Amino acid sequence: MFHSGNRSHGRNREERPRSQQLSRSFFAGVLLQSLVLVFLAQPSPAQNQIMKGAIQGHVQDPQKLAVPGASVQVIHIGQERSWPSVTDEAGFYAVYGLSPGDYRVEIEMPGFKEFTSDELEIRIGETIVLDVSIQLGGLAEQVEVRPSRFQRRSSYSSPANFITEEQIENLTTPTVEDVFNYQPSITIRKRYIGDSNGTIGMRGANMFQTGRSMVFADGVPLHNPLQTRWSGAPRWSLVAPDEVESAEVIYGPFSAEYGGNSMGGVVKMKTALPTEREMKVNGNFFSQSYDFEGANDNFNGTRLFTSYGDRIGKFGFQVFYNRLQNFSQPQAFNRDEDVGAAGGEPVVSGAFRGMNEVGESAITFGNSGPQEVNTNLFKFKGGYEFSSNWDTRLTLAYENRKDNTDSSFNYLKDSGGQPIWGDGNNRTTDAQFGGEGFNVRNDLFEVSQRVRESLFAGWELGGRLGENWYMDATVSRFNVINDTAVDSNFNPSDPLNDGTGVITAFNSTGWTTVDLKFENPVFLGNYDLSLVTGYHFSAQQIGLDQFASPNYLAETRGNMTNRGGGKTSIQGVFAQLGWRFHPDFELTLGARQESWSMTDGFALRGSTSVVTPEREVSAFSPKFSLGWEPASRLRFQYSFGLAHRFPLPEELYDNQVRTSGSVLGDASLEPEDGVHHNLSLQVGLGSGHIEANLFQDDVDNTIFTQFQFIQGARIFSFLPVDNVLTRGLEVVLDQREVLGSNFDLQINTTILKSEIMEHALKSSWVGNDFPRMPRVRIGMFAVYNFNPRWMMSLGGRYSSNQFGDLDNGDIVDNVFGSIDSYLFLDTKVSYRLPTGGRFSLGVSNLTNEIAFVHHPWPQRTVFMEFALDIGNDLMKAGS
Repeated sequence: MFHSGNRSHGRNREERPRSQQLSRSFFAGVLLQSLVLVFLAQPSPAQNQIMKGAIQGHVQDPQKLAVPGASVQVIHIGQERSWPSVTDEAGFYAVYGLSPGDYRVEIEMPGFKEFTSDELEIRIGETIVLDVSIQLGGLAEQVEVRPSRFQRRSSYSSPANFITEEQIENLTTPTVEDVFNYQPSITIRKRYIGDSNGTIGMRGANMFQTGRSMVFADGVPLHNPLQTRWSGAPRWSLVAPDEVESAEVIYGPFSAEYGGNSMGGVVKMKTALPTEREMKVNGNFFSQSYDFEGANDNFNGTRLFTSYGDRIGKFGFQVFYNRLQNFSQPQAFNRDEDVGAAGGEPVVSGAFRGMNEVGESAITFGNSGPQEVNTNLFKFKGGYEFSSNWDTRLTLAYENRKDNTDSSFNYLKDSGGQPIWGDGNNRTTDAQFGGEGFNVRNDLFEVSQRVRESLFAGWELGGRLGENWYMDATVSRFNVINDTAVDSNFNPSDPLNDGTGVITAFNSTGWTTVDLKFENPVFLGNYDLSLVTGYHFSAQQIGLDQFASPNYLAETRGNMTNRGGGKTSIQGVFAQLGWRFHPDFELTLGARQESWSMTDGFALRGSTSVVTPEREVSAFSPKFSLGWEPASRLRFQYSFGLAHRFPLPEELYDNQVRTSGSVLGDASLEPEDGVHHNLSLQVGLGSGHIEANLFQDDVDNTIFTQFQFIQGARIFSFLPVDNVLTRGLEVVLDQREVLGSNFDLQINTTILKSEIMEHALKSSWVGNDFPRMPRVRIGMFAVYNFNPRWMMSLGGRYSSNQFGDLDNGDIVDNVFGSIDSYLFLDTKVSYRLPTGGRFSLGVSNLTNEIAFVHHPWPQRTVFMEFALDIGNDLMKAGS
């Protein structure tokens, strides 16, 4: 399966402390015991997405207590065939393996009225959830119950994982990206609570290849189509965790519905609108104790969410305010990596002697201090049902955000106890520590502030066009009102400080998307055929200006030093046909035709001005999938897809100078060209399922940031790697009510190897690991419900270490700049309040593991949460 290559070098990692080895042994033991529990589990009802249909649900009495032992008959109307079932101890039932068609459900229980449902239509691969409250008495009744549906996805050709509202409630979610912490093959690079650079890595896409993942909320895109690396994180903060009802993760570009930005996968969130009058208040407090190389402090934060919603006839709405304030641990440690013999420089104290990530001698002389983040989100959601078949929704969101890093910490003291700030020359040594001379870089003690204001609007319209035709239309606009960063050249306490700085500002920046989709699950009147087709348009524009500032405190803009920007657009049409040509087989054929263009590109640096030629590129992406279901709850599937990921505006047009070096876009970049395979096995197991996926991503022209020194200056450029091959195995176990208990368990493991196969620019890197791609990822999440009020969860996230650069030169662990392995254990205890809401206590990074993702991961953090959910009845009683 895996290509080993001819590499002779490896990571010479320092031995970890015994406590960390023990924690890993403990985690491995927990996994082994959990696997035993899974395979000992007894069958009981559960939803499992398979090719054929299913009906499942929960039977309760008028007091909402479970009704065990009730007789359930699922009857295929017109074929005189029925499937009997009995509710279990918790009142659940499930019937699988149902062919497409019309059904009804009949429920009988002595002492209760008989129940007969309305006609239920099952489509290919669809699960209908029919929860029923049966009434006391002896006479039969037919009650209209509106079932919910786990619909057959148009992306059914892709592996996927579903996250329920109940699971989300048991997670610790100060921000919405935490919903996905334990999902298979996913890494969220959230360095602290409120991090605006919370990038996502999925499958064969690393956390800095943000152009390969897509994030949606209610069909509206949140992924950033403008930027990549740390700046290209999805706009998570436009969604409050309190509004998320469910979520889904789809892996790989195997559906024609999504473009090449789905090479890694797609994340979809569904948010709720009130069905009655309600008010919610949620307060969070979190506190992190951090200790590493001179940074030793507690960093605290809070979050407040308050909302009001109602439903008036056919109109439902919600307005809310979400405020987050937090102080992070220091995100950077100031050090010099060009250490030599002392030569008469002033002797200093307070420094730390060690190594950098590539094994060179380094002296750390300060840190960036905490980063303070303040975000305010105001949001309105309104939905209107024109009829039982048509509805629309409008979302408006305004966010303002302010990031401050103004407390840089200087460790250095001279013999008189005075701080040493450096001489302003980065090419000389100006201090000595332990007999070694080093340079104190004044600019690393800079202070900075960034203000960001964003306005977001999304409109959706969906409904039934005819007997079996459905339409979904989505239009969205994201506009950057203001995004300005101010950086000083010196620390305010530095004697060399002259008040100068740099101002970087976005202008005319934002994106617009239009998506139109038509779906027919009974195409040509045939239950064995389904069709989805549609149109996509997106337009992106970025503008970036950089100024020298004679007075950064007053944000005075002096001479313009750099300027750049440009536009891109994508138009695409797609179609995908599903054909169940045999009761046990389904074939899916799809294709996507796209046209990409770049216009109005320019760059200005000093007296040099460049106008970028306009370009157009067309790409065709076929899709294929074959599923075989030889027995109930057993499915094999092979999926294939071509995908083309077009360059982002930042990769084409970025042109700026930072403390870390200059950044140059490359307007000649061609699209990434990927060939993707996935072989899947899914088995329904007890009250859950087990799934295994073998996958391969073979991508030509992989766009990645590469840096080099040119005349002594660090230059970062977006350049292609000719070919990168990623192969992996992903195993997912999802088990509810293990051994008939109140214990739910999810475990997933991903083993992969991502390798540079061709690279003409630097042939010596062929055979290297592609950066930021761990060989092993493990996620675990377990919930135990002591009773309907009390519950406890335990989560675990493991990742093996990774290389940070294409040269694979970073070989040292647990230092600033390294990409470390980690094992983070998280726990939470919650109590549901009888009046609605909950009280929770939680701890993340329970063992206080120290690890870096170049920047430091958070250490042990304690959470407290108090949520009130005031429904219509309570609000009326209070009035």
